[in-house]
Amino acid sequence: MAARSWRWLGAVLGIALLALVAWRLVQFRAQLTLDWRTLSWPLLAGALACACAAQLAFATAWHALLARGAAGTWAHDAARWSLSLAGKYLPGKVFQAVLRLGAYRGSPAGARVAPALLREMSLSVGAACAWVALHLSLSSAGPRGLLWPMVAGAVLLGVAALPVAARPLAWLLARVMPRRDDHPTPLAPAHLASAWLLQLAGYFLLGLAVWLLARAIAPAHAPGLLAAVGGLCFAGVAGVAAFVVPAGIGVREAALAWYLAAWLPAGPAALLAIAARLCLTLAEGLAIAIGLARMRMERP
Repeated sequence: MAARSWRWLGAVLGIALLALVAWRLVQFRAQLTLDWRTLSWPLLAGALACACAAQLAFATAWHALLARGAAGTWAHDAARWSLSLAGKYLPGKVFQAVLRLGAYRGSPAGARVAPALLREMSLSVGAACAWVALHLSLSSAGPRGLLWPMVAGAVLLGVAALPVAARPLAWLLARVMPRRDDHPTPLAPAHLASAWLLQLAGYFLLGLAVWLLARAIAPAHAPGLLAAVGGLCFAGVAGVAAFVVPAGIGVREAALAWYLAAWLPAGPAALLAIAARLCLTLAEGLAIAIGLARMRMERP
């Protein structure tokens, strides 16, 4: 009962933060010179394409963490990864893991899923921290107090995914999931490295999508490419930290607008944050639909 209350409280908090970002957009609308007739549709299409390509990169990273075909094809793993994205939009992020575990029930890869989930989370958040750290290290503006925490996060979370962390990970899994077969399996260094690089590529593509959105809807206030990548990644880390908020809604938009405030006026920052949410949600919706269609095709 308490967990359910927290999940719904998180949903309300997220919606309230999203409303606050929208209010900032209305409050500072004079800073915007929007003309819907002059929108760059090619850039908008490019932003959506980059967001969809990012989903492919993340799905491929998941396939690598399952040891690349040791238990299933890329399409098999990508479909289950895509379908589990729907769990992000339910109150409480645990449902994404629940959907992923359920999608592999009875599969030869079942024993690999739980440890791969923890490794995926470590690599994903660590890669996002690395992009934020890189941007802040090269910039003279922005929230530079985040630099060393992001560096520490990238290093510590990267180490947490290494084979050396297998024993503590097995202990954690034994405490959380009593199934005896849910233990970290040996993973070749090449698979781990490729998963991390694919996570980096995925976040870069998401940041590129945000940058293209800015160029399409508010070219006079578009941030630099690395600032867009860093802001998107910081928003992602904030969304993960707010684990009770479904899909980080509201939290991510507020974090992105706050991060970009050093380079953009308040109005364009709020507009870009909301546009990014719409674009990324559409890309994830397409991934969910494709994953569901693929899994239906697999049924006898």
